[in-house]
Amino acid sequence: MHKLYKIIDGTHYYWEAWETGERSATFHYGVLGDQGKTDTIKTDFPDTPEKVIERELKAKKSLGFIPVPDDFYNTVIVHFKTGWMFGLSDDRSRRIAEAYLDEHIGWYGYGTCDYGTEEDGYYNIYCSVIDVENAVKAIKSALRSEYPVHWKDITTKKYEKPDESQKHDPEGDIDVDIRPRDIMP
Repeated sequence: MHKLYKIIDGTHYYWEAWETGERSATFHYGVLGDQGKTDTIKTDFPDTPEKVIERELKAKKSLGFIPVPDDFYNTVIVHFKTGWMFGLSDDRSRRIAEAYLDEHIGWYGYGTCDYGTEEDGYYNIYCSVIDVENAVKAIKSALRSEYPVHWKDITTKKYEKPDESQKHDPEGDIDVDIRPRDIMP
């Protein structure tokens, strides 16, 4: 995934792109904190999704959009009590919550959830965010609607690049349409 940001008259804009298949590329853009718009472009030979993304990256950079260095990000850690998703393993439960948060903060341009851990009876989901204050508000709002009694707290710290072995696979087998309210008695 490629992410670029730009500030115009005090308003923060985001633009991101990724391959969505063998012959298509997806572009997601908007004002930070808004869901934005999404365009998917299908490519024809000899074009490839990589070439289309590279052209769009170059065009956006010429308009002043820039990648943000790691030291501008912060880490938001969401702590959940283990054992709360009826009938699912703790690892699967954590990964569902992680995928849900990743979808939620990603579509609003705030960042991404990098990985999760399990320790001392809690899941810890680590998210890298560009605007920590508003990302935390968005995460709390999402958690209140989907996981109202299952999250313990949220902490923040300066960004630390995750160990590659801890990163989750965004194309993995997690169905983000599964919500606790759908599977709890």
